[in-house]
Order: sequence, then structure tokens, then C-alpha cells
Amino acid sequence: MKHLVSLVFVAWMAAHAATNGAEVEMPAGTCVLSDDGNFFGRLTVTRTGEFTGMLRDSFDDAQYGMRVFAGRLSFGGEVDCLLRYPQATYYHPFGPHESLTIRHTPDGPTEYAATMKVTYGNRIGPPSIFTYDLLAYRILNDPAAAGQYTLLFRPVPGTGYGVAPDGTGWAVLRLSSTGSFRCVGKLANGESFSFGFDARADRRLDLFRFQSPATFYPRKGGKLHTVFNGTIVLRDVPDISDADGVMQWEDPVTLDEEFLTEVSIIASRYVPTRNAGSLLSADVVPRPKLGVASFSDASLPEPKRAMFRFEVPPMVLPESTQLMPKLSWKTQGGAFPGRFHGMVRPGAGIRQFSGVFFSKQRTAEGFFLKRGGSGVVRLEVKDD
Repeated sequence: MKHLVSLVFVAWMAAHAATNGAEVEMPAGTCVLSDDGNFFGRLTVTRTGEFTGMLRDSFDDAQYGMRVFAGRLSFGGEVDCLLRYPQATYYHPFGPHESLTIRHTPDGPTEYAATMKVTYGNRIGPPSIFTYDLLAYRILNDPAAAGQYTLLFRPVPGTGYGVAPDGTGWAVLRLSSTGSFRCVGKLANGESFSFGFDARADRRLDLFRFQSPATFYPRKGGKLHTVFNGTIVLRDVPDISDADGVMQWEDPVTLDEEFLTEVSIIASRYVPTRNAGSLLSADVVPRPKLGVASFSDASLPEPKRAMFRFEVPPMVLPESTQLMPKLSWKTQGGAFPGRFHGMVRPGAGIRQFSGVFFSKQRTAEGFFLKRGGSGVVRLEVKDD
């Protein structure tokens, strides 16, 4: 009898151990850490709970650069991480103290979450403490969302401070079936940018451009530039956009020209084609023959217009070459088609312009540079 009881007890212990083993196995994979504004990064967790990750501050005033961390989590537990700063500049010792906590949240909105606490010391009075809660989103797994998109960045008047450029920035984004994306484009002040990241399972994409710590060391070839951060969400708005969102765009370094503005973002799916006219007209048969490029900004009493013919390459009509000497576009082939560019004389001197086709609204839009800022350029089919 005692032998039977012992066997039963051993079997129960084995089953209990197996059950506990199943309970402590952690959800494995890579997640996107984000609070939709201040911090973003990646977190990778194994089934045994070991994790590694990186984190960035959108504006990074302390010039910390990338934060990296590692540790091990238990089921339902939390861990305070030791942050390392491999890119930090000499300002690092004078910056705020940061502490990061990673948690497993089986009953939360996401499987993992993080809290970043930033403490600024004060010479008089208690320290200032700011807390940021980040969720860990699984990477988007939606092959139907994959493809190419064109984006328009339109500054919102009356937001922020300073005087931001008036033109429309643009970008071309390629989203893969596995959720990774690459975005290249130009801001309305003429600065080029390129970055890549992962789309989130909540269908949001984090957009960012930060000041690399290397830019504070001119001997390393760094160059100061404007910064931005924000998100867009993939969703269909009929005849308007396939994704939309907002971002904050800031020039924190140019003396007497600093600005901060909110920027409205819309995105449209883009399908490469040889027939550029079909991107601007719903009536592809017959194909449109003539198009009009309009140039506008606050200094012009009314938009200036130039005519062109839809050919390969496009041909500017003789009577319009004085205003627009050159127009060309890239609508197919290559990694990021959908762009147009050219030259314009809106006033004294010749200026460059560029932009992208925006199929959802049957237009193309971008900016032209001018002294002290930029204006808006649009390509459309000429009305009969």
C-alpha cells in the first residue's frame, strides 16, 4: 500500500512539474516598444525568458543615442534593467538618470510592457521625475498590407513656434509581408532622410528621425539636421488615404530659425506603372494628354502654372518653359518609384522642386525651394 501511495505521489509530482514547466514558458519573439511619441525600440524574448533590446529617445536632448539592455524575466514578473549607452557623447555624465523596467503582462493589452523613468536633478528642491509607459507590440503580420506607399507631410499652420517651411514634404515607403518597412524621402526644407523599422500589430508605424550623437563631432563627418517623430496608422479612408497620422517636426539647432510644428501625414498605396496619366485621372481611356503644374506659397498672390504633356519622358510645352524649364518622373522600376522632380522660376533664380504621386486623390504633390523656405507644387490633369 505504501508502495502504491509512493507511486501515486511521484506521478503527481511529475505532472505538477510538467504543468509548472508549461506555465513558465515565456511568449517568444521580437516586439516593437513604443509610447507613440517619446521612446521607441525593440524587445526580443526567448522561451526561457532571456531578453535583449534597444531603445531610442525621439529628441534625445542629452545626446545618449541608442540605449541597450538585457536580462531575464519570469512568468508574470518584472526586471529592472541596466542601461548601456554605447553611442553617448561627452554630455552623458551631465544628463538625467534613466531607469528601465521590463514586465511580463499576461493579462495586459500586450504580452510585455516597459516603464522608463527619467530623473532630472535640481540644485534647489526635489528632482523632477518623468515616467513613460511603453507597450511591446508584436510585429504586423498582414501580407495584404504589404506594398509600396507614397506619403505627404503637410505642416499645420499655427502649431508650435517659429516659422516652418510652407511646402509639402514627401516620402516613398516599402512595407514587406513580414512587417518590416523602409522609408525614404525629403522634408519641405530640402533635407533628405531614410530610415527603417517594424510595423506594429496594431497597424501603426513609428516614424522618426533623430540627431545622431555622431553629429556633435564634426571631425567624424556629422551634420546637424532637423528631427521628427510620430506615427501613422494603416486604415482606408475612401478617396482620401490608405494611412494617416501626425508627427512633430523640429529644428532645435539653427540660430534665429528654430521652429517646432505639427505635421499632418497621409499615405496612399502606389502601384508602379508606365502610364503616369493613369495616376492622376480616373478615366484612363482615353489617356489624358495635358497636365498642369501649379506653384504656390505665401509670397505669391495667386498660383503660377505651367503646362506639360504626358509622354515618356514628360514634355513641358514651349510656352511654359520660362516658368518650368524641366520636369521628369519615375513611375516604375527601382526600389522606390512614384517620384517627380524638376526646375522652376517662381521669382528670381531657378529653384528645384520634387514630390510624389498620390493615387488615392488623383494628384501629385511636393515642394519647391525658395529663399528662406519653400512652397507647394502640385501636378494634375488639365481640365478640358
